Amino acid sequence: TARPRPQRRAPGGRRPAPFLRIGPWTRPASPFGPPFPGGAGGVGIDVQGGSTVRFEGTEPVGGPPGPGAEVSGAPFAVDASSTLLIDPAAEPSAAELTGTPARGQTLGFVLDAAPGSAGVLLLANQGQLVPVEPLALGSLLFPFQVSLPTAVPATGVAEIAYTIPATRPLGVTNFGQFATLHPTSQRIWVTNALAIHVNQ
Repeated sequence: TARPRPQRRAPGGRRPAPFLRIGPWTRPASPFGPPFPGGAGGVGIDVQGGSTVRFEGTEPVGGPPGPGAEVSGAPFAVDASSTLLIDPAAEPSAAELTGTPARGQTLGFVLDAAPGSAGVLLLANQGQLVPVEPLALGSLLFPFQVSLPTAVPATGVAEIAYTIPATRPLGVTNFGQFATLHPTSQRIWVTNALAIHVNQ
């Protein structure tokens, strides 16, 4: 599944959908004269061998042409055994961790999702990920415990603060992620997992 990278939104605005760009290939310059013209742009993504690729909240883009060329690359190519699903209007959720993971420090679990989404922070002692499709897109930390619920405001960004206890054992890694419910489509999203390793 192709996901946008977590980006903080400016207050009152959604983040722009990122895109995938691959290419171009340009011929080397000739030692006997001016450079050869550049080639056409490369294919954005080439799906082969019975693969399934999903773009949510973004879409593939072909590479631009090289110098002197005018043809951009195709956004995608798919063989007969593979599947490509594209939904640029989707609003997948994403997570990031702010702060320094150290004893006595406060971390921020940041959720980037559609305004009005309901979310819950899941914590786990292991980093094992289990696919949960078709119930939700993504993979779920397992086993996990439910931590704190949250609602995503109009800015599209919610944050849950957590202060690491001064008595926390060093060298231990825990994991967290969010599960969200979109307010209109009712789609369930599972974000990327976050690792919290405390060694100081």
